[in-house]
Amino acid sequence: LKSCGVVMDKVNQADNIASTPKSDEPSIIADEALFAYFALYFMALLSMLIGCFRSSAIVRHHVEKNRKMDKSITIKDFRSFPVQSSITLCVLYLFFKHDVILMRLAMYTIKGAHYAIETLMPYNDVMFVDKLIELNNMTINKLTTISERIGTDLMNTTMANATAASGWALFSKHTIRPILRWITCLLAITCMSELAKPFVQKLINHAPKCFGKFRENIFYEVVVVSSKTEDFERPKKLGSYWFDRYDIYGSFLCLPIIACHLWKNHWITNNLIGLALSVTAIGSLHVSSFKAGVALSCGLFVYDVFWVFGTEVMVTVASNIDAPVLLKFPRNLLQISDPLSNAGIKFAILGLGDIIVPGIFIALLLRFGESRQKRRYFYSAVFAYAAGLFITTWVMHVFKAGQPALLYLVPLCVGIPTLVALISGDLHHMITYNEDHLVQHDDSDVEDESENSDAEAVGDNLEESKKRK
Repeated sequence: LKSCGVVMDKVNQADNIASTPKSDEPSIIADEALFAYFALYFMALLSMLIGCFRSSAIVRHHVEKNRKMDKSITIKDFRSFPVQSSITLCVLYLFFKHDVILMRLAMYTIKGAHYAIETLMPYNDVMFVDKLIELNNMTINKLTTISERIGTDLMNTTMANATAASGWALFSKHTIRPILRWITCLLAITCMSELAKPFVQKLINHAPKCFGKFRENIFYEVVVVSSKTEDFERPKKLGSYWFDRYDIYGSFLCLPIIACHLWKNHWITNNLIGLALSVTAIGSLHVSSFKAGVALSCGLFVYDVFWVFGTEVMVTVASNIDAPVLLKFPRNLLQISDPLSNAGIKFAILGLGDIIVPGIFIALLLRFGESRQKRRYFYSAVFAYAAGLFITTWVMHVFKAGQPALLYLVPLCVGIPTLVALISGDLHHMITYNEDHLVQHDDSDVEDESENSDAEAVGDNLEESKKRK
């Protein structure tokens, strides 16, 4: 979900496809298209910058409080990110393109035949009735053959296959799209409340004295542990989540935005949620070292290029997904008749992955620069991101085709700061920069490290004994 890429000339919903002839469709004015590109450009840069400074503030807060980071992306984790993203992308692609499977399923069930015909053919088609009768006859013949082979009657076989078809129909794109929207919106409540928390805190502190009870903050923590015994003698901590009253207040403050998006699915609320997700993700996803950041960026670079240029999977998922996991802006803004509806709007869209993936690497460069008391690497990375996004937009506008933004962003965001470090003489410090000491390790990791150190010690002793002999 987080590496959808930039895909142009795609309508975000199948329900919004206009049924009028192409000659009646409004043409997109060049100025409107440029304004849409500029809006996406501005939103991407703004969310990336806020997320980077927020990441630096979070790490600084942990250092001041002498706390460890719960999780971090290490160089061992970069292999799983492209694989997990590819699996998620392929599963969504199957859900969005499974009408062909339903057509094959129609060969074995009457209900599947009706569903496929009603889904894939318009009602006003002259061939509708003929095709339906033909499929029904073919289905009865198939079911008769199956029932004779397995030794059951035709009615039981038909009912079993009809039940299977009904269950499979539940996993259509018309069902998956609302589910993804709800899941993303529930996640967005946490992100938006976290961003709104400082403003809510200032608002309550400046409130009249009658709101004194609300000023008192109370902290809560939800911990998930597992144990092999019923008494939890040696519990293993799986995860924890803590929040306070101000988080709850922020959630109530953000609920109207979430409710409006679930109700109308408007592009403005979509962008508000997308910006909140981007800023929170860049601030929360901690990369432990420069090598891990480069490895992660290169892995997702290959993933993005392959799925956009090699197959139609990325374009299909990006154009069918109905969750706020991308930023979008109307390319025909001045021609919108109903501002509260998405009908007739052609969007320019930018995937949140094209903001988050470079953003967490640029946030690492910001922290590295602060450790060296130099921000030139952060400034050069921001310039590289702006240049890469501009090149992506220009290529997309000229060739009228979707482009994998990471194809241009990753080489520039990695190459330009590295070149600046080489000129400044800090290349060695940049490559060896590591924040692993700020991360809390699991017991298993500590045991593995101790076992490795013991093995190394035994190996050294054996070598010394051999040399003495």
